[in-house]
Amino acid sequence: MCRFLVVATVTAAFGLFATNRVLADHPHLHHAVYELRLAHEELKKADHNFGGQREKGLLAIDAAYRQIEKCLEAAGDPYKNTFAPPGGIYKGYKNHEHLRHSLVELHEAHKYLKGAGGNFGGHKKRALEDIDAAIIHVQKCIEHIK
Repeated sequence: MCRFLVVATVTAAFGLFATNRVLADHPHLHHAVYELRLAHEELKKADHNFGGQREKGLLAIDAAYRQIEKCLEAAGDPYKNTFAPPGGIYKGYKNHEHLRHSLVELHEAHKYLKGAGGNFGGHKKRALEDIDAAIIHVQKCIEHIK
């Protein structure tokens, strides 16, 4: 019985360590996917069309987070919807907090991917392109927020 408890404890500790280590490998990519998914929902549910930019914004956001997810999968670090942003991160945003913060995380994800080694299973170039497009369209949407 004692041996079983030792093995179970070591296994559980290794599991926690491995989970935290994996998430620490690509935190900007995980945060970008988290914010982009929620920004997509905000944009979709909004009662205005952001100066005619809503549809382009939705498409660009969707493409960016899907490519980032492919990069994470290729890196062995798939997005599991367990990311939780630090407390107070949305302080200062008067509305559309995820849309606004997704712009910050898109820039961080771009910088991270550009500097990262490897090609993320062949998805890195496309992810960078889709992130660039999302930055442009999210910025245009934000410019039309009242």
